[in-house]
Amino acid sequence: MTPQKTNEEITEAIKTQMGKNPEITNVIVKGHLLQLHVTQGLFHRLSADRERGRKIVLVLMEQMKQLTGLTDVAVWVYSENEKVIEGTVKAFGGDNVNFLFDL
Repeated sequence: MTPQKTNEEITEAIKTQMGKNPEITNVIVKGHLLQLHVTQGLFHRLSADRERGRKIVLVLMEQMKQLTGLTDVAVWVYSENEKVIEGTVKAFGGDNVNFLFDL
């Protein structure tokens, strides 16, 4: 049995996978929750092309599942300290991405 990774180790792994992107201002992991803070410009691009934004959040949720070993994870995207996109994966098989604001 492998020891579970700490929140800091998961945060660093996600930052490494995303590379150096100046539009991602902060990455925080709290157990099953990934909080991704982005610039207003990146949020506008993700909202304008919702399918692309949805796919990015789904990939982040899959990474969280792999890194945490949990099946029930959540990804919240924040812009200017306000939650703008919410993604959840449930153990019963549903995955859901909601854009909380329309442009």
